[in-house]
Amino acid sequence: HGEVLVKNVNAGDYVSWVNGRFYFENMPLDEILVQLERWYDLQVFWTSEELKSYEFTGAVWRDNTIRQTLEMIEKTTDVRFTVSGRTVTVNVSL
Repeated sequence: HGEVLVKNVNAGDYVSWVNGRFYFENMPLDEILVQLERWYDLQVFWTSEELKSYEFTGAVWRDNTIRQTLEMIEKTTDVRFTVSGRTVTVNVSL
């Protein structure tokens, strides 16, 4: 027989998609971009591996454009995005 593990979690993390939002809590940028790649059908290029570990906390609407979503991340990090068609390049803010 298996064990059952019970722990307290923030339910909002797991049901935010029902409300039409992406919710990120101290999530590394590479994990966020994987979700955005799938949702917006994008290809992401990194100018530095170090950028992948930058963390972001916030919530954004899924019906935002990719530019609106990336601008939200830019406002609270030292990361800048360049969007060209379906390609997003992740850069360090200068």
